[in-house]
Amino acid sequence: MRSHLLLIALLGLPLTVMPQSTDWEEFAPKEGHFKVMLPARHAELPPLLHAVGKIPNPTFLAKRNDEGFRVSYYCFSEGSTDLEVIQTRLQGARNRTIVALTFESRALKVKHENHVNQHGIPGLEINMDSRATSYTARIFVSEKCVFLLLVSTKIERSISEDGKRFLDSFELLP
Repeated sequence: MRSHLLLIALLGLPLTVMPQSTDWEEFAPKEGHFKVMLPARHAELPPLLHAVGKIPNPTFLAKRNDEGFRVSYYCFSEGSTDLEVIQTRLQGARNRTIVALTFESRALKVKHENHVNQHGIPGLEINMDSRATSYTARIFVSEKCVFLLLVSTKIERSISEDGKRFLDSFELLP
């Protein structure tokens, strides 16, 4: 339930609250153990406050032209290399992402989804449309963490080269 509320809060942010940027930089948060190309002017959301306390789910937002870029992650207390556990975590993250975006838009349609493997990291790409916004999400699962990359754009536009650059740049760090 906590992760569901967290995703609703994070995915429901309008593009207007994201900083606008023209330059790109390699971004690697101190404790995230990953890197990604992100528009240079980006913002970090504060931890979500919940009845149980702060929920650690670092989320970074940026905007370039009419596209929004979001990257977030959360880690489990126990790591696992078990393929079944990793697949369960991936499906759980997929379901929470779709529920959160459906809650935001009230009318979300999943157009396409397929398994991806980027730099040896198992993941899932999901393309979705709401009334006014198209989303492309990539979700990756490592031994201990789940990573969500999301590009949002106006419904009449397909994902740009910038959006592809952002999604394709994700890489785990040692």
